[in-house]
Amino acid sequence: MSDEHDRRPDDDRDWIDSVTAVARWLGLNPIRVRWKLEMWRDRWRRRREDLQTRTELAARPQQACPACGRLSDGAERTCAGCGAKLPSRGSRLVRRAGLVLPEVVSLSALLAIALLAVHLRLMLADGGSILQSFRIETLVRFGAHWPPLVEAGEWWRLGTSIFLHVGAWHILFNLIALSQIGPAAEEVFGRLRMLLFFVVTGVAGNVVSELFGLDAVSAGASGGLMGLIGAVAGWGHRSGTGQGRELRNRMLVWALYTMGFGFLIHADNGAHAGGFVAGAALGLLVPARAAFPERLRGVGLAFDLAGTFAAGACVFLAVHPLTEPPDWVVFEDTATPVSAVEVEAQIREYYVGLDAVCREWDAGRKDEALQKWRRLGIPEPVTPVAPGELGALLGEVCAGLADVRRRCRELPSKGISAFATEAALEALPDDPALRAELVDGYRRMCDTIPP
Repeated sequence: MSDEHDRRPDDDRDWIDSVTAVARWLGLNPIRVRWKLEMWRDRWRRRREDLQTRTELAARPQQACPACGRLSDGAERTCAGCGAKLPSRGSRLVRRAGLVLPEVVSLSALLAIALLAVHLRLMLADGGSILQSFRIETLVRFGAHWPPLVEAGEWWRLGTSIFLHVGAWHILFNLIALSQIGPAAEEVFGRLRMLLFFVVTGVAGNVVSELFGLDAVSAGASGGLMGLIGAVAGWGHRSGTGQGRELRNRMLVWALYTMGFGFLIHADNGAHAGGFVAGAALGLLVPARAAFPERLRGVGLAFDLAGTFAAGACVFLAVHPLTEPPDWVVFEDTATPVSAVEVEAQIREYYVGLDAVCREWDAGRKDEALQKWRRLGIPEPVTPVAPGELGALLGEVCAGLADVRRRCRELPSKGISAFATEAALEALPDDPALRAELVDGYRRMCDTIPP
């Protein structure tokens, strides 16, 4: 064994010399190439030796209980201290090699399948490419979190939004996080309780996001994932064992990464923080699966089943939305829908400013009127206008405002004919409901114009 180890540096030197010679022939810096190759060789050797050490440790006859940290014989399947189930030798080998592999019937794997199924449903409805983000209309239709609709009574959006994702990269990052965090939460708290914590903390995160003043559409599983991170970190801190502290520190790194990345991409960090705090509280208060009191197991099972039902209901509502966005939701080119009330408020604000401009114009203070008009943020005309012609253009705008005011005064007596020409009236279908709807639209427009 020692002879073979002694021969390795010479063998490595042979191939390193050969590659360096080729690099010199190609015109590369041979010293730099040699330094890089030796660095990669040493790094690979250290990793191989570390893996060998981990494998030898896993083969030892003793093992530490994941629930209480007590040492037990390697052949035991339950801990003598707390009664927790001990992992098999194969599982210990995988974990000590630094890997986390979900079990075949892992709830984390089933949750990932559910997230992908919902994502596929949105892809079919949206009609975009695989890598393209969904339209805001699609997200709102299938249950994304938007405070005005939640306040209007669609409270189920606090849960369905946990199972929606904006695009391919969004769900990919969350699935990677779930593959690492979910199995740890399952091992500590149990499969069904992991799912319960995911839903409860995801909803809690959305509630906190509303309290922080969310003013955009939000979706994603990261609030629930932060809840699982907080729950495992809380349990690790409470356990006081070396393994618990290591798990806690690993979860805290995940939390800091998620929050930092959220700041970079302007994600809903209110939901992230709310989910983490809710999860940490659960982790500090709820006993681990192995240490759960026997007298409360029935209550715990009832909550677990309720969480499973809630998750299933959220997935069903996300795939088969019960309602369409109401008529007062208006979708603009921006990433956030607005209500008709907000649109009317914006129009009213513009007309109030324009009214002040035209009062200056009618009073002969044309320079002041032009300055106020520019401060309104009016976009430049499509056809360039010379500075001397802006006054004439503003005069036409103010004359148009006066004409609209006159028509609004005539609307109660003349109806639709106050705005429509005779030719337009003749082209309209003879439908009283349609004409009444048009009159109502003109009335709402007139309400935004100062008298």
